[in-house]
Amino acid sequence: MLEILHQRKLSLSPAAPGAAPSEHLFKIDTCQRTLWIQAEGTGPSLRASYRGVEAYLFLLRIATGLESEVRGETDVFGQIKESWRLYCERWPEHSIQLRSWMNRLFEDAKSVRTEHLQGSGGDSYGTLTRKLLRSGGELEAGDTILVVGGGALTRSVLPHLSSLAKGAAGFGARVTTWTRSTRSEAELLDELARARHAVFCIPEDSALDPARAAAWSAGAGRGDRGKLLHLGLTSLAARGGAWESCAGFHALDSLFAFRDPDARDQRLERAARACEERARLRFLSASAGAPLSLPHGWEDLLAFS
Repeated sequence: MLEILHQRKLSLSPAAPGAAPSEHLFKIDTCQRTLWIQAEGTGPSLRASYRGVEAYLFLLRIATGLESEVRGETDVFGQIKESWRLYCERWPEHSIQLRSWMNRLFEDAKSVRTEHLQGSGGDSYGTLTRKLLRSGGELEAGDTILVVGGGALTRSVLPHLSSLAKGAAGFGARVTTWTRSTRSEAELLDELARARHAVFCIPEDSALDPARAAAWSAGAGRGDRGKLLHLGLTSLAARGGAWESCAGFHALDSLFAFRDPDARDQRLERAARACEERARLRFLSASAGAPLSLPHGWEDLLAFS
């Protein structure tokens, strides 16, 4: 059975994990939460938030986007897959204990999304970012939008900003990117001072963020600043930090005001029921010691999106 310790990032009173869990535990760190996961009885004592069937159901709901503020979004599934890949590379001997459960999770998440959520439209972090940038009439022809980061979240956001770079859409904005692997920190500071809008798709960095915020603020003295959206920070986490006082600053949860409240309600409810059914079946099969054959190879499961 699974054990999960869950810490939310958006709550005003997030549950503290107490002593830092063992580094050998599988950790998933997303924009909205941090999870530590282990197979029950295989590691240190864990003050678990969820155990057994409730743990698997919670993890499946997260993987299908049903626990996200943007319900049904797909970005979190990519984050889980990447976290699992890195964990398997770093701790192969510990990952063996969770491998069968992760196989089941990827298979079930794929099935639920295919049967109930695929092609259903709705909001994503990319569409909401585009809505925020267009709001208030601040986006003008020729504006530069700087996107910071090169990971899965960046790849999700960029396609939705491409329309803002097309004259046919009425903007003609210029989208530029910065990644740590291809450009220097000095180049980022220079870009921040010159760009009218910026979207951070990377975690906060207590060592580098003060200089980055200062570069953005220095640019404000030379002209009008647009929007600065940081998808790696919640409003709670930003309090008292370097970014909070920056002109045009928006944290991750600023996006949620742009959600379509009526999007995909029936599909989402069917997906939620499917998650509950699959979690119960998995729990019963595991309790009975029944082998669970998968129709896909491990390589196929890692390719699911």
